[in-house]
Amino acid sequence: STADICFAVSEDGGKRVECGDIQSIEYYVEVDNGILKIRAVDTRKWYEHLSIGFTPAAHLTVYLPAGEYGSLCIKESTGDIEICEGFAFFEMDIELDTGDIVSYADTTETCRIATTTGDVKVQGASVGHLALRTTSGDITVSDVVCAGNFSANVRTGDTCLTNLTCTDLTSTGTTGELNLTNVIASGKLDITRDTGDVTFEGADAESIKVHTSTGDVKGTLLSDKIFRYKTSTGRVELPPTTAGGVCDITTDTGDVTGRYRMRHRHAT
Repeated sequence: STADICFAVSEDGGKRVECGDIQSIEYYVEVDNGILKIRAVDTRKWYEHLSIGFTPAAHLTVYLPAGEYGSLCIKESTGDIEICEGFAFFEMDIELDTGDIVSYADTTETCRIATTTGDVKVQGASVGHLALRTTSGDITVSDVVCAGNFSANVRTGDTCLTNLTCTDLTSTGTTGELNLTNVIASGKLDITRDTGDVTFEGADAESIKVHTSTGDVKGTLLSDKIFRYKTSTGRVELPPTTAGGVCDITTDTGDVTGRYRMRHRHAT
């Protein structure tokens, strides 16, 4: 229900679970048929949650040797979650109501991370498919190699993508900016924003589609594109090209400006 959760690499190669010492919270830790199961039961009454002064937060730390594991599933109401570097999971599914989520772990298949109120950060990882979602918070991705599709969905918050490669990229948002720096999709790039700017810095894809209601679309691409644009109120400055993939840009209120930074691609 309520705790900070951390998966950390054990320096001595041991396997242990450390639980915060909070009265009236019972922790159940067991290995069932090769599956590590951790469950916390809060037996406090409603009035026991009321306190004056500092109350230590519950925490749960899982120490495991670095290496490959099967599936990781975390479901929580309130607290921060961190998956440290050194782990590789077959798949990962993290769901949180209130709190920040940070992951440095690799995932062979699909990595799903979702929080209602909080930030999501994925850094230095190699993943299959990557799906990130937050209702109120920022999404930050850096130095990630995604073999499959990538999606980042926010309602209120900014999305910052740096040094990311993937097949297809989808990003949606209601209010917030989107920044793509050295982001390369081998397939399509599909972006939708209601309010917020979309900025490319050395990004590219086979085809690009951007739709914003209120916000500017600007930046640099890595290869020629055939531009198709539509804006109700805004300035348009795009390089004249007749070759390359299609870049379709639609804005209701916003400027559309762009240029090319280089003719070759660098994928990190």
